[in-house]
Amino acid sequence: MHVDAVDGGIVRTVLINERKTILLVFFLDYKSGRIHTNLENGGLFSGEQEPDETDVRAYATFFYKVFGNGVAELRCGDLEPVDCEIVIPVNMMMTKSPDEAIADSVEAFRLRLGCPIQGQGSRDR
Repeated sequence: MHVDAVDGGIVRTVLINERKTILLVFFLDYKSGRIHTNLENGGLFSGEQEPDETDVRAYATFFYKVFGNGVAELRCGDLEPVDCEIVIPVNMMMTKSPDEAIADSVEAFRLRLGCPIQGQGSRDR
């Protein structure tokens, strides 16, 4: 967890997974007592390691489940989860179910790596 900026009672926090391949951005709004997700600025990150299929699936699950359902919980160890308010930018729109979008993200990742699409194999060659 990294504090990126502080201004007027609002703290911009960046959460980074252990592999340093997934970034999640949250705003801790102490004035209003809320936590907001920031879907626009999070994502997959290439640094010391490249994102793998597990990272792609994990981030896509976070992004599309939050985006499609408007629900996120921030957890820290065994403490009670904290509900996060979702602010969806007006220029973003879901065109498929979260599960379809997650599957499409994983498929696109596999295609970039030159991996066969799930369900296709030597029988199709």
